[in-house]
Amino acid sequence: MRRFSSIVGAALAVVSLSANA
Repeated sequence: MRRFSSIVGAALAVVSLSANA
């Protein structure tokens, strides 16, 4: 469960960066 949360956090960061760009 912890690993899944980490993956979701990383994906969210990528999406946020892409949206910002």
